[in-house]
Amino acid sequence: HHGDRMTSEWSPGSFDPHAPEFVKDPYTTFARFRAQAPVALVQPYNSYWVFRYDDVKTVLEDKELFTKASPTPSLPPSPFDALANFKPGLFSADPPAHTKMRDCMEPLFATAIKDAGDVAAGLARDILKTAARGQRIELYADYAMPLPPKVLFTVLGLPEAHWPGV
Repeated sequence: HHGDRMTSEWSPGSFDPHAPEFVKDPYTTFARFRAQAPVALVQPYNSYWVFRYDDVKTVLEDKELFTKASPTPSLPPSPFDALANFKPGLFSADPPAHTKMRDCMEPLFATAIKDAGDVAAGLARDILKTAARGQRIELYADYAMPLPPKVLFTVLGLPEAHWPGV
């Protein structure tokens, strides 16, 4: 049986989440991890991945054993580093506080962002026009990082003079 042969040859340490065979069929690999290595160090991310539902739930809910603080990132810095700077509130809260706040805010937010696609297209055009004039763009720093907050601040009506760090 093909699956048995693959299981005997499989090693959690050699797992490559970018490998074409994994991308094509991740479920077989997930099943192997659940059976053989439910918590495993995954490269190239140098982070532990948790593959069983009950274990994931424990990681998310047990505040004595696990925190949300990001590990010290390797270069380039992770976009998730920003989580360490959030004051207690909606973005850093755990359930049930986060769930209650989200239930209240979601309808308001949905209304506020209804034009986000058009706003994003316009802001992206402006960024790309500027890049074309310079004939160069740093995709991450000049496009991917500033575009989402610019869209959010625009649709929420925050004047550009008050945009933090953008």
